[in-house]
Amino acid sequence: QQQQQQQPDNNHNNNNNTHENTNALRRPVMIHRAILGSLERMIAVLTEHTKGRWPFWLSPRHAVILPVSDAHIPYCLQLQHQLTTHTDTLPTTTTHTPTPTPTTTATTTHTPYFVDVDARTGATLSKRVREAQLLQYNYLIVIGDQEVRTNTLTYRLREDPQSSKHDVTTRQLLAAWSELMAVAARISQ
Repeated sequence: QQQQQQQPDNNHNNNNNTHENTNALRRPVMIHRAILGSLERMIAVLTEHTKGRWPFWLSPRHAVILPVSDAHIPYCLQLQHQLTTHTDTLPTTTTHTPTPTPTTTATTTHTPYFVDVDARTGATLSKRVREAQLLQYNYLIVIGDQEVRTNTLTYRLREDPQSSKHDVTTRQLLAAWSELMAVAARISQ
């Protein structure tokens, strides 16, 4: 035998309306909206799946700049300004009718890169590197005497902490980042 599920007795007196019988019982109506609920669930699933290691185009922490000593801090702040105020040119593909071949045009959009400088004097470089790894920064940029002298940078990727790229110019790094951000542009099309 199947039992029918009974609804609870949720009726109430309608005492606030003077035009109707005040002793009449009314069933309450509840409206529930969860517009952001599915978005929150998707973010939770994505966070759990990636273990917090967001892809570059989705990451809230693109890079951290780590000066070797206090003398390198001005160069680090200048580099941070260059990286965070860069205006990116992303390719977009458009198809014009009636020609079926796509043409590529360039649109200029501002791609915000989130770059921090960890210039704490009380922490050693190795401790700051370890903390940056735990915070899941995509790029760890280390600035020392050689980088300041040659106007370059050295970085290592989160995915491969054992390898590092030396003597990279800001322009080369921004070109690599633009390519990574183009992934998001291709996904959204």
